[in-house]
Amino acid sequence: MPGTKEELADPVREPLLRVDALGVDIDGTPVLDGIGFSLARSRTLGIVGESGSGKSMTALALMGLLPRGAVRRGSLHLDGQALDALDEPAMRRVRGARIGMVFQEPMTALNPLHRIGDQVAESLVLHRGLSRTDARRDASAVLDRVGLSTAIARGRRYPHELSGGQRQRVVIAIAIACSPLLLIADEPTTALDVTTQAGILSLLRELQRDEGLALLFISHDLAVVADMADELLVMTKGEVVERGTFDEVFAADAHPYAQRLHAASTRPPRQRRRTVTDTPLLVAEGVSCSYPGPRRRLFGPRERSVAVKAVSLDIRPGESVGLVGESGCGKSTFARALLGLQPIDAGRLSFDGVPIEGGHTRATRRRVQVVFQDPYGSFDPRHRVARLVAEPLHLLDERPSRRETRRRVAAMLERVGIGGHALERYPHEFSGGQRQRIAIARALIVEPSLVVLDEAVSALDVSVRAVVLDLLATLADERRLAYLFISHDLSVVRRVTDRLHVMRAGAIVESGDTAAVFAAPRHPYTQGLLAAVPTLPALSGQGVAMRSTHRP
Repeated sequence: MPGTKEELADPVREPLLRVDALGVDIDGTPVLDGIGFSLARSRTLGIVGESGSGKSMTALALMGLLPRGAVRRGSLHLDGQALDALDEPAMRRVRGARIGMVFQEPMTALNPLHRIGDQVAESLVLHRGLSRTDARRDASAVLDRVGLSTAIARGRRYPHELSGGQRQRVVIAIAIACSPLLLIADEPTTALDVTTQAGILSLLRELQRDEGLALLFISHDLAVVADMADELLVMTKGEVVERGTFDEVFAADAHPYAQRLHAASTRPPRQRRRTVTDTPLLVAEGVSCSYPGPRRRLFGPRERSVAVKAVSLDIRPGESVGLVGESGCGKSTFARALLGLQPIDAGRLSFDGVPIEGGHTRATRRRVQVVFQDPYGSFDPRHRVARLVAEPLHLLDERPSRRETRRRVAAMLERVGIGGHALERYPHEFSGGQRQRIAIARALIVEPSLVVLDEAVSALDVSVRAVVLDLLATLADERRLAYLFISHDLSVVRRVTDRLHVMRAGAIVESGDTAAVFAAPRHPYTQGLLAAVPTLPALSGQGVAMRSTHRP
């Protein structure tokens, strides 16, 4: 549990990290102003706030990784060393050796061309001067330390061969390889299912306990931060508006923004009008998918690794169907099969009564859109937002004029909470949550009949998530829009879906009405998922008491 106020003020706890009056201007525009805090060894400081509030920019300022055109002000001290006085070559010796960072999107933080063992070993070669052989040996030990299996810990696999949770463990391994003093975790569990999230959080606690790490934990999930942090900073518009223990931050007399943040975390989305018909829009019957595995012999056939095993489900117009399960269980593979992006080995698919064989037709592609889990990976980084959001418009029978296209794109961006000023900007200029909203706008601009949402709100902060879910409910009412909602956030799935399917190891282990499954789960796996969900109780008169059912 978080430390008491007296413990946090203990003079014996000398701060390892001290930040005073930190400010950042980008091309003359202030994005951080007057940020100040301190952090002692073996302690955790949580930073929460909406997307774009300056949380990640604060971390990048500490690492000396600010974007081009940025100017940093203020003072930064780590273990008595003035980081703000170091030039770039000196900061390179600090990054990875004294400060490790776990980035929000592991797939973009890893080099897809290099094996994971070599990427962990690189830090050991650069900062410890080890030979390649010794570095690879130590890298295997670090990968084993973060809980990866023996086969993966040997480091011969590439990032794309791992699940999201496994990739996040690799990123953590890179960050701790040289035993840093400070570990910065920027949304380390955003895209992970609840059981994998619990494992990652437990790993971070274990590393902190064993290594004496100071942990700067950035997240938009208040329940997760409650489980991790000793003290909390609440940020908005580049400023700190509240600081203290959780009881102090969310007390009745706390800053209005902190109160709104808590209210958004507990507010259910607007209820949709259920106008579901008996005629299915999409039907999957006995769908199985597999991937080629390694060769057992040089010229022998490859074995197949089965990812989806005889899955059957249907989705009706206006209905929201949930699909949940652990990372790597086959949810995304099944979604790709529905979209015609993954060949199926057995079973059949049909959309609006028409069998899907060999991929979707042009008309069907317009009616079935998708929002992928990784927004950055689904965008061409060379294109501006105006072009990215307008891409699906080529599926229309009559493509609108350039002026009409721009009007539609601007209007859709406004609907998902991104202003029209974003039209001429590039994807890398947005936060992870903002990029996800842009991805949702791109999927909705052609007015589809079915949207596959693959972790579509996992990267959004709580207030924006509530807005987006309300938007999805409104669109379902207006257009009888159907959703396949793939998510690890069971609290969201519980509120926005009509029926629920639970997947494990490629197979559906439990199905039923969402309310019934949550009220009385039958399968032990479903029971375990629900037990791992972190909870955030309502505020009391003295503040908010936080707890999590997966806390060890």
